[in-house]
Amino acid sequence: MGTQRNLDAYEARRLKGVALHERGYRQSEVAVRVSVSRQAVWQWLQAWRKGGEPALKRARQSGRPPRLKPAQCRRLAGMLQQGATAHGYPDDRWNGPRMARLLQETFGVVLHPKHIRRLIQALGWAHPKPTGRAVELDETAIARWIAQERSRAPKK
Repeated sequence: MGTQRNLDAYEARRLKGVALHERGYRQSEVAVRVSVSRQAVWQWLQAWRKGGEPALKRARQSGRPPRLKPAQCRRLAGMLQQGATAHGYPDDRWNGPRMARLLQETFGVVLHPKHIRRLIQALGWAHPKPTGRAVELDETAIARWIAQERSRAPKK
């Protein structure tokens, strides 16, 4: 996913820029104070002159609306918290296909398993990463196996 933009901060910056201009600052001074180009300030002022303050407000979010409503996302987070075994799986691992099935059965929402990662991140979940080697490893058995396999390897 790309970087998240803070649309509220952009709106506040536009409003601040116009307010500074109204207090007598030139476009170039406003641009420096709010860290934008002079052209951006010019566009803000044009919009403000035509439509007033509402013209500087942030636009509605474009794009396809989310398939899950906020209440459904909260419910899904609770279901994930219960673990996969609570939903009939033999272990507590949540993976793409399992979550896709849960979404379809519970909410009637069909998502490709590859897109589940975005949903997981949006819910604040992350895939756990191994923290190190397993304690149960038998280093001598591993060394013995490597030695046996090397002896079986064809000589060059």
